[in-house]
Amino acid sequence: MPLLSGVVVLVTGANGGLGPELVEQALARGTAKVYARARRLREITRSSWTTSLQE
Repeated sequence: MPLLSGVVVLVTGANGGLGPELVEQALARGTAKVYARARRLREITRSSWTTSLQE
């Protein structure tokens, strides 16, 4: 993935498959904001993401 400085990213399926890795890669490449969507919020396992999650 190229640098994503200033870009807003939406990742669906963020709690399984390729979703978690896409979120991590987007964050590592400097996105302005990442929206990670999952059917069940409780299944998101990356503790680094949960600081601003709301149910």
